Amino acid sequence: MIAVAFDLDDTLMSERAYAHSGLRHVGGLLEARHGVVGAGARLVAILESGVRGSVFDAYFAEVGLDRAEIPELVRAYRAHAPDVRLYDDAAPLLDALRGRVFLALITDGPAVCQRAKLAALDLAPRFDLVLVTDERGADAWKPHPWSYARVAEAAGCPPDRCVYVGDNPAKDFVTPRALGWRTARVCRADRLREHPTASPAHEAEVTLTGLDGLLPLLGGWFPEPGLIPRVPAGTR
Repeated sequence: MIAVAFDLDDTLMSERAYAHSGLRHVGGLLEARHGVVGAGARLVAILESGVRGSVFDAYFAEVGLDRAEIPELVRAYRAHAPDVRLYDDAAPLLDALRGRVFLALITDGPAVCQRAKLAALDLAPRFDLVLVTDERGADAWKPHPWSYARVAEAAGCPPDRCVYVGDNPAKDFVTPRALGWRTARVCRADRLREHPTASPAHEAEVTLTGLDGLLPLLGGWFPEPGLIPRVPAGTR
């Protein structure tokens, strides 16, 4: 048995699509409450201008609304039912691996957000283990070793039979690499956040532009006959 653990945002689904969904939802609330026209589109435009973490502040400054409303809108953003889907290359890959490897998901972020994403994607049934690190506490977010240890223990796999697939070299790979795992970074063209070049210890062993290349990579790392399937039709 081998264990393959995946990150969620910008690995299996688009974080940008999630952010757009949440901002449109909040924009609808603002339009209903204050009569402002095009609030959702403007919030998205502010995000796409490069603003991160202060989109609401920037918008409220533009239109002159009372910032006291922002904490409530942040809660609404996090709790909304997102309009998201898996990347086209994600579902075929997970289906191909299901039953052949131990599949795990490790995701950081506020638990209410991550659980809403999982529900919208109906994603949990595809995995043997789902770890929303925030449910253990913010100190358990990656790169804390807790989640990686849980995966290895649940799978019953030694480190050299464990793989982590993520997107963020600031936190995703340093711990599994130190533990002796194989690592692969997915660097998607539509990623929401740019990650600066990390130190060698923080970089993944291999970088891919999507998940289409993961099955051949796994087949090279674990060449046991019949373990890793061939690339399924429709994922090339």
